[in-house]
Amino acid sequence: MSLQRFESSAQLGSAQDQAKKRYTDELGTVGKGLIVSPVSGLADQAASVSGRSTVAKVTSQNTTVVARAGNIVVIVEFQGATLPDPENPTKVLAVRASRPRIPELLEALGR
Repeated sequence: MSLQRFESSAQLGSAQDQAKKRYTDELGTVGKGLIVSPVSGLADQAASVSGRSTVAKVTSQNTTVVARAGNIVVIVEFQGATLPDPENPTKVLAVRASRPRIPELLEALGR
């Protein structure tokens, strides 16, 4: 998980605008074959990015949840490469796991 909190700056713009740009940039780096889906009720903006990848003949499901609330961007990555196939983090399971944690984190930060 990563968290980035932005401060307003005369050179970079408002904290919220910087966070919106970071959120957009994160979703803009999505590679071929990955699916971006909006996630409602998590933050001001939220989406999941999911897809399968194969490395060394092992195929796994990887899902990332990206959320922005005000001037904060939270990225939670779920990678299934080390898990048995039935436990791979599907989009639904990743969003379900993130749903209580991201708001708790944002609340702790005063958002």
